[in-house]
Amino acid sequence: MYRDLPTEPDEEEVPGGFAAADEPAGPDEEPAGPDEEPIGVAAGPMGEEEPPPEAVEAAAEHFAESIRQSGELPVIEPEPFEPAQAGPDEDDLLTGLDHEPREPRTVRVGVSDSVGPSWQDPTMEEVAGEGEVEAARGGRNIPLAFLSGLVLAVIGVGSIAISKAAFAVVATIVVLLAQLELYTALRRKHYQPAVPLGLVFGALTMAAAYLKGEPAMVAMAALAVMFTFLWYMAVPAPHRKNVLANVGLTLFPYFYVAFLAGYVVIILALSKALVLSVLALAVGYDIAAFIGGSIYGSRPLAPSISPRKSWEGLVTATLVLLVIAVAVLASIDPISTLGRAIGLALVTSVFAPLGDLAESLLKRDLGVKDLGSIMPGHGGALDRIDSILFVAPAAFYFIRIVFF
Repeated sequence: MYRDLPTEPDEEEVPGGFAAADEPAGPDEEPAGPDEEPIGVAAGPMGEEEPPPEAVEAAAEHFAESIRQSGELPVIEPEPFEPAQAGPDEDDLLTGLDHEPREPRTVRVGVSDSVGPSWQDPTMEEVAGEGEVEAARGGRNIPLAFLSGLVLAVIGVGSIAISKAAFAVVATIVVLLAQLELYTALRRKHYQPAVPLGLVFGALTMAAAYLKGEPAMVAMAALAVMFTFLWYMAVPAPHRKNVLANVGLTLFPYFYVAFLAGYVVIILALSKALVLSVLALAVGYDIAAFIGGSIYGSRPLAPSISPRKSWEGLVTATLVLLVIAVAVLASIDPISTLGRAIGLALVTSVFAPLGDLAESLLKRDLGVKDLGSIMPGHGGALDRIDSILFVAPAAFYFIRIVFF
């Protein structure tokens, strides 16, 4: 067995600055007063005095130096700043940085032109739709367009030569085709117009206009509005969605195409010569504007709607119509006078471009170049009668006010 040997208390301070403070005070020692520190207890933490800041910094530097010498941590010595010399690899990486930054490319999602405020980012480029790209590359097939227009003119003039009723039937077929083209374009945009209802009332309106004139046509328009609401009332409730939009888009093609076209057959009921004169002026305006714009056109008429139409084309077409009015129309009964002929030509010169731009506005919004392809080189039926739709009502009221 071992036992601890008695030792004498060591009254000297140990090198670390600690005194024999753990031993109890002897009977002859007095306890420390409130203003005195106990013997053997250091003032700083861990029983030692708080080192000055210089000592702390020196110790930290010493510690860091020992780490550097031991090699346990990598040490990166600071170097004076010098301009970097690009090596072969860096040249490849930095190629093109001295050029101006290019604007970011955009992804084509549809047609580019729009009217009014745009949601696109300002840095985005406008891109053309597929139809516009084709038009920019090759333009319209002029020989094919001329041939199609000639066939259409022969059908129109031949039918009116047969009888007024034959022309009314041909006009109704063309109008219903144009109306159907617009309905089809709307359905591709996921709208749900009542297409059968719109076409039925389109045919009824054309018949009423020819048989009974303007009052009957207006009556058909009122019935079309009422029956459109009845149509959507009869739709099962689970499928009755977006009623406001679908009612409006059922009636819009009806009024825009069938109702306005009804004025053509109203003029036909008045006189064959009058309807031929109005149609000839409207078609002649389109041809003259196209030729004049192709040769002299440099200032767009409405660049955000139809950039290919120009002021030069408009002026050229107006002058051509005035020449036709003076040379031909003034001698046709019931026009008969130079003033009436010039007035009818001016009315056509104002409303023909408006009708053309109106359809272009719709096509921009729908994202198509042509609404149909039934007429090679011309597009659809609506693409051919768009100017007539505006000219016919204006010419009818001019004739009613001035002629009769």
